[in-house]
Amino acid sequence: MPTWLSETNYYLKIENNLYTSRLVQLATVGLDNNPSVRTVVFRGWTESHEMIIFTDKRSEKFIELTKNKNVEICWFFPTSKCQFRFRGLVNLVSVDDSLFYWNQLDTETKKMWTWPTPGMKFNIDNTLKIMMLSVLNLRIKLYLRTFNT
Repeated sequence: MPTWLSETNYYLKIENNLYTSRLVQLATVGLDNNPSVRTVVFRGWTESHEMIIFTDKRSEKFIELTKNKNVEICWFFPTSKCQFRFRGLVNLVSVDDSLFYWNQLDTETKKMWTWPTPGMKFNIDNTLKIMMLSVLNLRIKLYLRTFNT
């Protein structure tokens, strides 16, 4: 196992109880050749030590990644005050691999992938308002836990 992977896994294990320990910043090259950064969820490592991250094929991020595979990840562990930066090329997986990873997600996580197309405006009806409020409440609880641990 590479040293960098051992160290990253060490800090991930220390901060395992914090949801934020799985959030990483992904930088891509935008269609206008400018950097584009967003937060994504770390899902694990492949056997060949590649970071697993999901993205919605409908998103601008996916389009950027098909045009330019250069990326950089910044991963900060707040409790440990440790940061890792990874630079490399994206490896977009096949449909079979996608299904393998999809089947590992729990039902609640899968529901998020039914939301409207990323970046598009949408009207919120009463049902969506209730759903969004529950999601916001859940996020607030996670946020409070982060600071109470």
